[in-house]
Amino acid sequence: MRTQAKLAALAFAAGGLVLVLAASGGSTPPTRTAVALTATGTVAAPAQLSLAFPGGGRVLDVDVHVGEQVDAGTVLARLDPGQALAGLQTATANLASARAQLLQLRQGLSRPERVQLRVGLEQSQQALAAADTALADAQAAAAQDATRLQTALEQANTQLAADRTKLGNDQAALAGDRSAAGNAAGEVSSDQSKLASDQNTLLAAQKTQADDQAAGAPATTLAADAKAILTDQAAVAADQQQLSDDSSAAADARSPIASDQAQVDADQTTIATDQNSLVVAQNAQAAGTAAERQSLDSVRAAVASSRLSVAATRAADAVRAQAARVGTLAAARAAVRVAEAAVTTAEQAVRDTRLVASFAGTVAAVDLMPGQLVGQSGTAGITLVDLNDLTVTASFDPGEAGLLAAGQSATVTMPALANEQITGRVVSIDPLPDSPSSSNSSGANTSNSDTSSSSATGTSTTYSATITLDRPPATVRPGMPVQVTVTAPTDLRGG
Repeated sequence: MRTQAKLAALAFAAGGLVLVLAASGGSTPPTRTAVALTATGTVAAPAQLSLAFPGGGRVLDVDVHVGEQVDAGTVLARLDPGQALAGLQTATANLASARAQLLQLRQGLSRPERVQLRVGLEQSQQALAAADTALADAQAAAAQDATRLQTALEQANTQLAADRTKLGNDQAALAGDRSAAGNAAGEVSSDQSKLASDQNTLLAAQKTQADDQAAGAPATTLAADAKAILTDQAAVAADQQQLSDDSSAAADARSPIASDQAQVDADQTTIATDQNSLVVAQNAQAAGTAAERQSLDSVRAAVASSRLSVAATRAADAVRAQAARVGTLAAARAAVRVAEAAVTTAEQAVRDTRLVASFAGTVAAVDLMPGQLVGQSGTAGITLVDLNDLTVTASFDPGEAGLLAAGQSATVTMPALANEQITGRVVSIDPLPDSPSSSNSSGANTSNSDTSSSSATGTSTTYSATITLDRPPATVRPGMPVQVTVTAPTDLRGG
């Protein structure tokens, strides 16, 4: 290492001087020399803290921005205090109630309180009487509704039966009229057949007459033919008259069929309406029964509740009338203490809605915005850093650390600031070695002897020193890498 090389050179030169003095026969006074110890390190802030709200909530305001300098106690951000204030009001009310209960236990019942107990019991009894009356009224109403619904159902059944009977009668009348019309139609058909037969007979007689006339039949024959024609003509005329009469009768028989059919159709429509009315009545009865049952159950439950309320009021009055027991007073006192603790906790919850700077410094990061919903404690909100008293932490190997002492001057070179040099002073040296991870990443110099002594573990041993900076420029920031040179004195003695 460069420092140890310097130490060796100085030691060699001092040794030569000792030899010269020894050869001349004089004594060797101690020789004091200075050694420059160099190491790398980083700028550190004496205080850097990520501040977060202890509880969750919605961010109401963020009162600072990155780079702003704040004093200790400055409010940095605020949560919506509505829920916390409501909790404080509740805790305060609970405390007042607990204190009032404790005071009441100590003083016992006053005359107005006894009157209040009596009035409360009377009110419970009146409520029970009203519930009994309501139950009786509900039962009477249920009976009336059941009778009304049953009557409506019976009327619907009666009307349906009557309309079905009427339909049967009208269908029978329709069948009779259709039968009569059929019979009349049969008579007409028979008359038409007989008329056709008699007309054929008349035609045959007329033809016979014409044939006899053409053949010159005797007069007796022609007279017989004329008589036969007259007889056939009379038969045809009688047939036509009979057909006309029977046709009129058939028309008369067909006439009521249409009205009978219309009446049957009307009866069927009426029956369908009656059936719908019956279904409506049945549904109304079922719904009414269920509603009345539910109403009765509700009123019965109210009666039972009123009876329990009367019993509970009497029991509570008896308990309150008794003198407070020792255990009851102790429990009341404990309840007051618990309520007081709850108020303290609620007050702290209200204070926790404000994020306050714990020291004077500069805002380095703001991870909050108005309206943001933050969780429980542990989520960083605002990072605050103290840039007023910056220090440098550098790691030295054991040989160098042994030469370090508080108060030694140091020169700090800033590569990030164009190698600007800042004077400083050593304020402390850690008595314990750095952890392996920090020593490996510190960038401290290591010597051959240190490397060989730590080869068994694969790591080098270093010690951290803290150096204060004299009037650092405003551009210096925590985390910047630096090079440190410390001037350390050393004594060389001769024999």
